[in-house]
Amino acid sequence: MSTSQDELWRAVHAAFPYTSDVVQAEINRIAAKCLKKAGVEAGLDVVDSSTCDVIEVEMTGNELASLIRYHDRAKLTGRSTPIVVVRTDGKDIVIEGNNRVNHWVNCGDVTTRRVLVIIPRAPASTA
Repeated sequence: MSTSQDELWRAVHAAFPYTSDVVQAEINRIAAKCLKKAGVEAGLDVVDSSTCDVIEVEMTGNELASLIRYHDRAKLTGRSTPIVVVRTDGKDIVIEGNNRVNHWVNCGDVTTRRVLVIIPRAPASTA
């Protein structure tokens, strides 16, 4: 059974610890910050359902270790929401769940985890 884009975007929003009135602005801010630090110039001012699609994947501990993370902190906060990643320019950049990914990688945890991957759509042709 496939999950609709609306359902996946609701899951992305729920993964962030912000109220519904500010969550989209925070996703945009955090994505911009993480992409910039990763050296990616994606040209994304808005990371939402009008510019991107979401897929849901399962990643192993080794796959999680290959993700680009914003910081090295590994303090668990008790959150159990999916990890959220932006995939662009051939890179997978964590925008939510850095602490958890760092903790699992540091501990050698090989458990498979749920990851929501945001993929920017190709810009529309102006021809």
